[in-house]
Amino acid sequence: MERFDIVLPKRSHPHLRCMRLSVCAAILMGLVLAAQSSLAFELDYAVQPRAVNLGEPVRVSFTLRGISQPPAPNLAGIDGFRVANQGRPQVSQNTVIVDGRMSTDITFTYTLVPEREGTLTIGPINYTAQGQTKLLPQVTVQVAPAHQEAALFARMTVERSEVYLHEIFEVTLTIYSHQVDLGSDFRLLNMPDARLSFQTFNEMHSEPEMVNGRVYRTKRFQSEVRGIAAGEYTLAPSLSVPVVRQTQRRSAFDLFFSGAQVDHTEVPVEPITITVRPLPSEGRPDSFTGAVGGFDFAVSAQPMEVDAGDPISLTMRIEGRGNMDAVSAPRIDFGPDFRVYDAQLQQRDLNQRRSRGRIEFEQVIIPRSDHIEAIPPIAFTFFDPAQGTYRTVERGPFPIRVRPAPTPDTPLALPPPSPVTPELTVLHQDIVYLKSAPDAWPRLGRRPWYMRPFYVGVQVLPALALAGSLMMARRREELSRDIAKARRLRAPRAARAAVGRAETALRAGQPALFHEAVWEALHSFFGDLFNLQPGEVDPDGVVQRLRAAQIEEGQIESVASLFRQCELARFASGAVPGDSQSLAETLEQLQAVFRSCGKVSS
Repeated sequence: MERFDIVLPKRSHPHLRCMRLSVCAAILMGLVLAAQSSLAFELDYAVQPRAVNLGEPVRVSFTLRGISQPPAPNLAGIDGFRVANQGRPQVSQNTVIVDGRMSTDITFTYTLVPEREGTLTIGPINYTAQGQTKLLPQVTVQVAPAHQEAALFARMTVERSEVYLHEIFEVTLTIYSHQVDLGSDFRLLNMPDARLSFQTFNEMHSEPEMVNGRVYRTKRFQSEVRGIAAGEYTLAPSLSVPVVRQTQRRSAFDLFFSGAQVDHTEVPVEPITITVRPLPSEGRPDSFTGAVGGFDFAVSAQPMEVDAGDPISLTMRIEGRGNMDAVSAPRIDFGPDFRVYDAQLQQRDLNQRRSRGRIEFEQVIIPRSDHIEAIPPIAFTFFDPAQGTYRTVERGPFPIRVRPAPTPDTPLALPPPSPVTPELTVLHQDIVYLKSAPDAWPRLGRRPWYMRPFYVGVQVLPALALAGSLMMARRREELSRDIAKARRLRAPRAARAAVGRAETALRAGQPALFHEAVWEALHSFFGDLFNLQPGEVDPDGVVQRLRAAQIEEGQIESVASLFRQCELARFASGAVPGDSQSLAETLEQLQAVFRSCGKVSS
């Protein structure tokens, strides 16, 4: 066989160079595509909900990432389920950009309808794409009988029944409802005293659950709690639950409403007992300052090379979960080798509940000698309730280089001056006065300026200002601990702005804005007065609390009348008089109510 060699000239034609570049680009693109196709794609698999009544849908979703035009999963033949929409999934696409990289998620969602009661299974499922197969696990779905009678109950669970003093723990309140429509205004009543400090209950994500063969819709609320006094506490609250009932419209007035009536039903909660144990005295280190929880401790020092007598900054960072308000800087005692200054708070980054976050301190130390080779270790001690022991986290030592202090360029002591013989000067006067005669002679018996009352009063002013600022700081601290008292004191001031808007609307002759402002004033005043959340202010609840506070019945009737008048004006336009005289009387009645009810002390 003959061999033919093709030799290209050193200077090829421009068309040949373009052709070679195109071939290289095509090869490079093919390599990139091949590399991408060899990468494993990501697959997220979800089944929601896991408990349903017979006939209610179950949604199965597959989210694929890192693959273009993926094939749809096959869900045919799942025992006990019928695939809706003739077996076709709903396809959605989402494109996101993270760190400058664009990725596309493709989601296939199937709707499955159970055909029998009991425990049904979905999967395991094999999904194959680009020559790779992923095995998706088996998922269990509980199917309860349909058309059961209505049911409603609540449970409270605690993270741990035995906790330590100042430990942060979680309390979860779950409301179970079946064939009952619930509103959003929940009220937890008969909670314990302030020895258990509860934060606000926040609503959490929840899924239907099966209890005793029945599927319940759930609403879950969670609060972080801290015991501030040792002892045993029993939580047996009652829950006021808003139940929505459909009503039949009887008149044209009802057309303005949705035809739904909300009634509050009191649901008992099964009692639970929480034991708050004191912190153990055995094994408590001297460095413990009150931090309880789980924390991480980090220390850095800058600069690492200094002259003797120059400062070094220590940055100490404490982060974790616990009683962050009690976290303070570690105590540092390095002995005579260092001069140590007080630590300064640099940053406090906490969550809304002040139970998680990071606190950073900065402390300045000064090495006194060039013989120092390292900064001694720094320790932070806290009580770990999970292990029931005190833990000390130590960081360091930190090697440093201390140079001798620089020698000054100029001598500190000047040489003694050379002796000089003074010259004698002959004076022409016999006597020379050292002081000149005063312009005016002071009167005998007159107090000097530094003993006059004005000067003494000026000296007392700083002390009075300091005492006043300390009293104000103590007052603010007291009100920050007692939220109910703080809101009660600010009730008249908080409602003043709404009363001002009512007066403006009265002068402008705008009845609708007037009654809206009166409604806001009532909600603001009584919400702060009785420490209620915005959704908890209603006429019946306010009237009950006023009777418990022994307010005169005439004033209570005035409050109820104001609430009724505002509701009619807001929801039934024209049902109340809107002339200026009637509005002025309403405003006087509102101010009289605020004056009489503002004296409520509890």
